[in-house]
Amino acid sequence: MVYRKIKVGVLIRAPYIYRTKTDGDDHYSGFLFEVWQLIAKQNKLTSVYTTIEGSNYSKIMREQGDKFDIIIGNISNSVARYNYVNFSYPIKINKIGIMRKKKFKTISFLLKFVKNLTIPLIILVTTGIVLGLVLWYMDPDRTFIENEMGKKLTSGWRKPLLSTVASMFGEMGGVVERSDLSFYSISAILIIMIISYFSTIYFQAMTIGDMISFDNDSIIDSKGIKNVTILTIKGTAVAKVVKSAGAKIEFTKAKNVSEFITYYRENIDKYDGLLLDYDTMLNIEKKHPDLVIDPHIFGYDDIQFAVSKNNFQLLSKINQSILELQSSLKIKHICAKYVGTDPAQCVI
Repeated sequence: MVYRKIKVGVLIRAPYIYRTKTDGDDHYSGFLFEVWQLIAKQNKLTSVYTTIEGSNYSKIMREQGDKFDIIIGNISNSVARYNYVNFSYPIKINKIGIMRKKKFKTISFLLKFVKNLTIPLIILVTTGIVLGLVLWYMDPDRTFIENEMGKKLTSGWRKPLLSTVASMFGEMGGVVERSDLSFYSISAILIIMIISYFSTIYFQAMTIGDMISFDNDSIIDSKGIKNVTILTIKGTAVAKVVKSAGAKIEFTKAKNVSEFITYYRENIDKYDGLLLDYDTMLNIEKKHPDLVIDPHIFGYDDIQFAVSKNNFQLLSKINQSILELQSSLKIKHICAKYVGTDPAQCVI
């Protein structure tokens, strides 16, 4: 069995490919690396791995594309990059979005909370008054209220209204008390209990939902796409998509994601968000609780391997293997093994 030796460049980027060092040697793991191992095995390829440093993928393709038979990593296709390398069939698709600092502020939250609470309160009070009038009509005896001296109060009609409004907020005692136990009275009480129970659950759930989703509003929707400035790493392919949508894009010369995040934090007032590969941002979100992915999606991008322009035969074999791994869902199964990658996006 003859194995062909090829030079493989490896781009390290969590959660796709990880690197560990043992006795000074690099050892790789991760979703894309495991996919490559299957492709290499199918085609009887022996890989000589070299770690490629840097975060500017466009520069890497331009300067090192012809130094390797193949470069593996989370590489996006673009017209500029195609001048220096060929691209394999897509291995997975990615969302294109931005990450931003959480914008939770106590005063803003309270104002929005009060605003969202006003309509439910009006509905509950109005419903309580209407049902109170129904109860008053069905059970008129409960309106006769006596004071401590035994004197009947002329304002007794307010009792069923107040009791029914209170029932809308979970206090049913006043509605059940003093019933004459007639058919009409019991029917009215049961209706009030049912409406009170479900309205309380519904509006409570709606209020909690507003609290949870407070920071889920898109900065793109609130400020407008033309009014946001996004920071990214030079050479990021998806930057062109976001820029074409109308956002202002600025670049940093950070050498890696860690440096990029540090720079963003130091200049956070200058930028409305940052832009990286979507799964990379998901990985950042887990490590940095103060950063969140904005819900606005600009579109979708694909990830593939970059193959030397001088090796069309290798490209053909790799593409055939990718098609076989996709049709057998092996890529999806590998994708599911790693935290930070969505298996649904690994089926193309």
